[in-house]
Amino acid sequence: MSNSASVGMPLELHNEPIMADPDDEHPLLRDTDRPGWWGWIDKQSERVSRHLNPILIKEARQSLKSRQFAVTFFLLLITSWFWMIIGVVTLAPDIYFVPSGADLMSGYYFLLAIPMIAMVPLAAHRSLAAELDEGTYELLAITRLTSMRIVTGKLGSAVLQMLVYFAALVPCFAFCYLLRGIDMVMISTTIVLVFGVSILLTTFGLLLATVVQNRAGQIFTLLVLLGVIVFSEFLCGAFVLEVILGQQIFWNAEGVVFTLLFSAVTVSCMVMFVRAAAARIAPITENRSTRLRWIMFAQQLIWIASIATLALWYSEEEVLEFGIMILGGYWLLMGTLMLGESSELSPRVLRT
Repeated sequence: MSNSASVGMPLELHNEPIMADPDDEHPLLRDTDRPGWWGWIDKQSERVSRHLNPILIKEARQSLKSRQFAVTFFLLLITSWFWMIIGVVTLAPDIYFVPSGADLMSGYYFLLAIPMIAMVPLAAHRSLAAELDEGTYELLAITRLTSMRIVTGKLGSAVLQMLVYFAALVPCFAFCYLLRGIDMVMISTTIVLVFGVSILLTTFGLLLATVVQNRAGQIFTLLVLLGVIVFSEFLCGAFVLEVILGQQIFWNAEGVVFTLLFSAVTVSCMVMFVRAAAARIAPITENRSTRLRWIMFAQQLIWIASIATLALWYSEEEVLEFGIMILGGYWLLMGTLMLGESSELSPRVLRT
């Protein structure tokens, strides 16, 4: 009996219920309203997440997990590391005595420009075109999401990819700064230029994705976007190498005025492309033309103000002639597009 009791004692102790420690609770099961610093962070995160664009969240998850993004990102890291080794070995031993930052930064610029100016606009274009081609846009149209939120969600996902690419290569620009030959103004100007051109091409790609929905038209718009991207790569690369890295840009009054005018025209084009893309996929019951006409009018005012400022600054008539030619071509294109609008009115418009 004593042996059986001694054998049965561990069995009884083993069968006793084990009380769970409340501190070992899974983090996802904890109450977000708990007090303390982490509780405040949880509350603020939950409040911010309610205002995020659901299209942005969906596209960010899909794009950041896609094979295209993973391959591009890791190739970017490998090529940047390889370029650093090649540059240091090639420029040694003069790299210790001669400023060599501009030589290395020229290579880092092309490594950044390829994914930013080429890959991101193409991915955004194909993402929106796939929504319209595969019929998944009808599922989004029956929700409470407006066409503007759908387009801005696609644009926000593209901007998120740009920030990830920047995070990979901006430290390399800091390494170039340590090698002398460039300053923070040149680095900042290059980053802002690449970022602005990338957003402009992305908005243009989103607009082209909504122009036609058949397969032949999508192939044509893709070729048009590729042509614009190649032209932008050459133009932006020449400007960075000759003007910025060549130290031919001066931030005096003339440079600041020209930059502000160019930025105003660029931002107005971005707004126009986004609004036009949203109007293309908007339901027929919505007013799709009034805001676009107001944007056209604002663009005309910005262009007239820019040309007048440059004409007074340089005191040359050629500036006015160039501005009038561009303005005439602009309204020729916009007038043609407005004449091509459908003459049908929705029942909602007819009732009003």
